[in-house]
Amino acid sequence: IINQEITENNIAISTTGGDLTSATSKGLASAVSVFAHFTGEHGSLSSSAGSGVIASINADGDAFIVTNYHVVFSTDSITENGISDNIVLYLYGMEHIDAKIVATYVGGSMNYDLAVLRVEDNEILASAYARGTARAVEVAKKEVLPGQRVIAIGNPSAEGIAVTSGIISVDSEYIRMLGADNSTTVEFRVMRTDTPINQGNSGGGLYNDNGELVGIVNAKIISDIILANVS
Repeated sequence: IINQEITENNIAISTTGGDLTSATSKGLASAVSVFAHFTGEHGSLSSSAGSGVIASINADGDAFIVTNYHVVFSTDSITENGISDNIVLYLYGMEHIDAKIVATYVGGSMNYDLAVLRVEDNEILASAYARGTARAVEVAKKEVLPGQRVIAIGNPSAEGIAVTSGIISVDSEYIRMLGADNSTTVEFRVMRTDTPINQGNSGGGLYNDNGELVGIVNAKIISDIILANVS
């Protein structure tokens, strides 16, 4: 949005929307990194790293987070449903200090590759909410179009939350790929973006230039190629 202020001798132009710096700041407040730990047979340990988006949060430190199903599921897990019973989250900029947030699995779908996590009565979230550095994501109401600028916020290579940018390449297409169990074929309706996506971006948000959510990133490696799509 461009506003023009006309005076006697000049025209001053200012922008009130579409600023990627402001959009990024807004998106970062709704982003978390996700780490799921699994115990396998004979006590073997493994882990998975991804990202998440805060869907709701309140002053008491209660929140719901959306991520990818494959981030919190493992075929090697000894839990009955394969879901991790040891999931921790970190807010932006707090990954490398003692600020882990314990989350529990609420539900999800392998066919949509989405999972919902819950946090209850967490002091770190409550404090961040009071400061305005943790907030629920705003979902875009307008349709997404090819060529539209977008930013991806995630946890690439499990090294902490980072930001990349690009455009929407295709606004709607269908793809088939293996589900989280590595045996079931699932079909997703997705958007395609040229925004750089890496392992660890899974479950993170894709935002427009107003900082509003337009999709959830799903990154999966197939034959050494990273397939990036947004569902």
